[in-house]
Amino acid sequence: MTSAIRLEIPLQKKITSYLNIAYPMLFILSEPKLENWFYERFVHIYSQQWYGYYLRTDYADSSRYFGDLLERHAHSIEETRAIVQRQSIISFLRSAITEGYAVNVFTLDKYYLPETEEYHREHLVHELLVTGFDDRTEKFDLIGYKRNGQFGEFTTGYASFEQAFERGLADAPEVLKESLQLMKRRPLRREYRFDPGSFVRELEKLVYSLPDHGKLYFSLADESEAAFGFQVKEGILEQMRRKVNGERADLVNYTAFHFIAEHSELLMDRLLFVRNYVKPDGKLSAMMESYATVHNDYKKLRLLFLRHAMSETGFNSRFNIRDKQAFSSLHQMLERIVSEEKALLIDIHAGLNRICKP
Repeated sequence: MTSAIRLEIPLQKKITSYLNIAYPMLFILSEPKLENWFYERFVHIYSQQWYGYYLRTDYADSSRYFGDLLERHAHSIEETRAIVQRQSIISFLRSAITEGYAVNVFTLDKYYLPETEEYHREHLVHELLVTGFDDRTEKFDLIGYKRNGQFGEFTTGYASFEQAFERGLADAPEVLKESLQLMKRRPLRREYRFDPGSFVRELEKLVYSLPDHGKLYFSLADESEAAFGFQVKEGILEQMRRKVNGERADLVNYTAFHFIAEHSELLMDRLLFVRNYVKPDGKLSAMMESYATVHNDYKKLRLLFLRHAMSETGFNSRFNIRDKQAFSSLHQMLERIVSEEKALLIDIHAGLNRICKP
């Protein structure tokens, strides 16, 4: 058997907020035939309260919706326990990679992985994508969140990985149903055809906070009530207002700020793509281009949150801010950005709607 294989999976940085989308996008964005498919999606968003205290934001387009593009084989927790009774996890991963599959391993206790943020600090059962192996160095090639919290590539030794897997499989939370998922892109015959009307419909849902329960069904959403579109950002603002006023509030942490900045970059790219596709008049074209200012404001906001959070904890955590004055300042900044963004997108949608007639 081959002693070393590394699958050719280019790293993408377009969507990194959640690994359930980031990993499939590695395969999708490496295929030029799917560029138009990508630009039609990831416009609409939703949020929910999770665990009774946490405000979670996400894209309406979920990875579970990508079945026509990806070939995936999942193994449940119980199936995986049976597999590793017959062979080691190292042997299983080597075989899968040799067959061309990257493997999303959901049951890893990152406490035991030296290259991660949780190493010897926190027992967290989470996921990493295994993309290669090298028997000479006894290391796996991985993609996921690294020690600095950023999404990227790194390696880890077989021994550390096996220990993290054994503990993660043993301590997997009840809500986690799968342990392993093999993944590769399906072969495609032709380029996806872009539909500007489809984009405009998605933009309308975002701007006017229209529900999309069809997409939500395939997402990670639970049974609780969901907010859509700009209600997501208004919900973040409401929870921030409550915290500033000393009221009971859902947790709004760095993940939310990273998400809305990431979403604004995706929206900026889409507006420029659609502008070049439909070639609108000068006024509408200028409005679409001006959205870049909104994205820059969101990016500054994200970095300010990060700076405050990390300075409070001696650069040990980026997730929360305790300083009420700093948090209030961020709330005011976000309130202004959201108001300006919504007004701009209403005008852009109206102009595109006249042209595209979805």
